[in-house]
Amino acid sequence: MAWCHGFLVVLATLLLVIRAQKVYNNAELNIVEGVLPQPSRARSTPSKNVFVLEHVRVQTLSVNGCSEGDKSRKCNDTNQFVQRTAGRFLGAVQLLNATSAYKRSRHPTLRPRREHLDNVMHDNAVVNIDITLGSALDRSDNTEESLLNLLQHGVDESYSLKIFPPAGHSHSVDISIEASTVFGVNHAFITLEQLVNKWDCAGIVLYDLPIEIEDKPRFVHRGLLLDTSRHFIPITQLQRIIDGMSMLKLNIFHWHMIDAQSFPLHSKAAPKLVDGAYDADATYKLEDIRVLVRHAFDRGGQIIPEIDVPGHAASWGIGYPNITVDCPVRVSHDERLVEHGLDKIALNPLLDETYDVVLSLLSEVFSLFPSQYIHLGGDEVDEDCWLSNDQIKAWKQVNGNQRQWKTQLHSLFMKRISSHAKKHGKVPILWDEALDLNDLPSETVIQVWRWWLPRGTRRAQHKNYKTISSLGYYLDYADNTWEKMYDRAIPMAESTLTMGGEACSWMEHADEQSVENRIFQRLPALAERLWSNAEVRRNDRTLPRIAHSLCRMKKTKFLSVSSLFPDFCSIPQYKNYPTTDYSVPFDQKEEL
Repeated sequence: MAWCHGFLVVLATLLLVIRAQKVYNNAELNIVEGVLPQPSRARSTPSKNVFVLEHVRVQTLSVNGCSEGDKSRKCNDTNQFVQRTAGRFLGAVQLLNATSAYKRSRHPTLRPRREHLDNVMHDNAVVNIDITLGSALDRSDNTEESLLNLLQHGVDESYSLKIFPPAGHSHSVDISIEASTVFGVNHAFITLEQLVNKWDCAGIVLYDLPIEIEDKPRFVHRGLLLDTSRHFIPITQLQRIIDGMSMLKLNIFHWHMIDAQSFPLHSKAAPKLVDGAYDADATYKLEDIRVLVRHAFDRGGQIIPEIDVPGHAASWGIGYPNITVDCPVRVSHDERLVEHGLDKIALNPLLDETYDVVLSLLSEVFSLFPSQYIHLGGDEVDEDCWLSNDQIKAWKQVNGNQRQWKTQLHSLFMKRISSHAKKHGKVPILWDEALDLNDLPSETVIQVWRWWLPRGTRRAQHKNYKTISSLGYYLDYADNTWEKMYDRAIPMAESTLTMGGEACSWMEHADEQSVENRIFQRLPALAERLWSNAEVRRNDRTLPRIAHSLCRMKKTKFLSVSSLFPDFCSIPQYKNYPTTDYSVPFDQKEEL
């Protein structure tokens, strides 16, 4: 009898658990839920009125310090930036309009809440956009470099966006954008792009007006690392990836351009380095870099290059064989030779020629990238490989503490390289192995990645270094799902030394055919973690929001990324991705 009573208790408990299971909210997304990352503050007003947009006009641009008709350099730069930003918005809306609406299952439980309501009132409207800017793009001289230098960490990216329904008998939807900088205006247009929707029965629509949004980022560093050494990625595809990052309001493209496997960068300062490229067609010319830097700038993004030294240097030795320690025996002991064996080959820190090549290359790289930061790597130096060199072995006996010799030699090299960066006004970023080194510049930033070591961020900040977290954000690990990335908190997030975070796409097992899907299926999760308020949590609306965002990326940025659940996303049929920007003149109607 006792066993029967126990069985009934267990059965009753199971029934309670089953009845208490979560019922997911499968309703169609409301208009503000379509914005990703989630804004700091957003409010919309449910309404049966739907406005079909026929024309868009940037009616006024008011810039503090610029009067009407002002043709000064700063006012002209600002006007052109805003016109290109508005042009990208208009182009995206036109692409949305050229395809059918995003759709999920037609089952009644998932039925869209708007298009199937008989009493929705459609009204054609013209969109008038008024923009107020707190400051102009005021560069110091006529050079392109001085313009690009205006975008640095800590620039004000905040904005406010207000959308008002037509008043009285007017057919005008009025939009107000206010921002301190053009980079805030860029984010406002991205948000506006996510607020407009395509309905098959009407066209491009806005609804639930008025809408009011106040928005700003949580962290100053919101990034993606992409490795283009293990597999070459064409410059046009890098532009596409930066476009997708911009849509997610990510502002840092960390370009790990060279590594052991290939050296795809052309250099005037050290011209033989490019001999380490896979192929002459798998290289980046200096003009390619200038184009990409400007492309990112126009979308509010910086490019931080990584020249990883002294490890991972096999490709350097193709053109300059004297400067590397090759250690063939050590390399051959690695079971995946080309993948990780080559990574053990390092630069020789005891040769003057090594510094001649490295410092001249760095000086050239500093001039190509306006960011105040330079990533110098500093990770995974193999002790046994270095000891295969007689000169280093002798140095160890004379100069190095027998237990700490590698740290001393590594520190000697990084100190000289970091001092060179500082002399050129650059702040070095290093991987967290650098925490074991001596005499680093106090302004050094540590990128924490080794998840198996506890308290890496705390250790770095205890030494008063600023930090960037990549813990749990490695995209080459399939088990780092979007859910895990979304739920993972940035360590010591409230510390003033915490700059933000970065997803990392190491490319041993991905190439140009698969990289976009690998990156963008999960990048929206991290983007929301880095931009939105700390209180924002994953819920039953997060997955459909990400899926909807991925469809927009495919429609308007031509990214090749798979959905996260069943849906239908019609893609514009274009053979080539358009790389030129379209500028919208002020006070001129542009037809949708």
